Amino acid sequence: QKKAEELRQSQAARENLSSEMEELTVKFRETRDALHECQKREEEMFRTNADLQKKMKKMDKKQSKFHEKWDSMEEEVVKSARESEEHKSKRINAKHEVLTILRTLENERETNKSIVEFMKYTVTPKCLSQQQLLKESLEGL
Repeated sequence: QKKAEELRQSQAARENLSSEMEELTVKFRETRDALHECQKREEEMFRTNADLQKKMKKMDKKQSKFHEKWDSMEEEVVKSARESEEHKSKRINAKHEVLTILRTLENERETNKSIVEFMKYTVTPKCLSQQQLLKESLEGL
């Protein structure tokens, strides 16, 4: 009976060990699967990180080009504004010149009008009278 008891205890111990072994095997598999899953996620994260770094480099290049273009456009705007101001100044100067010429022409017109009137009312009658006198003198000869 003692041997039967030892056999039962031994079988119970074996069943306990077998049960523990199964539990450890299940835990080992779960841990191994979890480790594989973590490794997959890590690889995916490395790929994602590499992709993000590439995209960041591209964005940095684009940003640099954008800033260059922006600076160039800003220079063009400043240049255009300066040219517009210069052109405006030239137009104003030209307008003043035209107005000065116009005033000069008005003065010349008045002077010309005075000369024409002088010729018409003073010189021409005297010339005609002198011509008439000469004509009469020549006829009298």
